[in-house]
Amino acid sequence: MPVDQVAIEVAFPERLTINADRKERIASAAAEHVKDGQVLLLDNGSSVYLLAEYLAGKQDLTILTFFLPLVNKLSQNNNWKIILTGGQIRNGRGDLVGPLTEEFFAKVYADVAFFGADGLDVETGVWTVDPESARLTQRMCNAAAKRILLADSSKLTRRAAFAAANWDLIDLWITDRQAPADLVAAVRDKGIEIELV
Repeated sequence: MPVDQVAIEVAFPERLTINADRKERIASAAAEHVKDGQVLLLDNGSSVYLLAEYLAGKQDLTILTFFLPLVNKLSQNNNWKIILTGGQIRNGRGDLVGPLTEEFFAKVYADVAFFGADGLDVETGVWTVDPESARLTQRMCNAAAKRILLADSSKLTRRAAFAAANWDLIDLWITDRQAPADLVAAVRDKGIEIELV
């Protein structure tokens, strides 16, 4: 596969700056799917991180995550219960991984899981740059009543190294209006709801 079509790992602060306006719109739209009193699973995606800003008016949320920078942002709201998964900290990443993290998701159930992607394939779904992230995405999807993918359209032309979630594990994909119409239609044909913002 040509190198420019393969997703590589990018440091988190830099990820926030890539397609920032699209990610802000996606995060804002995602917040509309959150109701007071819900239990949420949030991963380490940049659009998911931005979602925290738009949850400010929500009451009595319980938020489960394995991403330490997100915990710092979420803990500013005294009205929410924030729960860390446990696990091993990945140096330079700020997230928790490993058997303890994966086991955590086998023991919880949430109303909504919000997660991102390093790459998307119209046929096969969500891809990530490492096996740990792929396993956590799978476990999050299995631990939630509704699974919402937050990924801007630039991910559509890239495939990362590890398959994380087939389209049948996704209920809603929120993306930007720059997504190619033919690719959006192909994903919709799989029964996936898509919200363009």
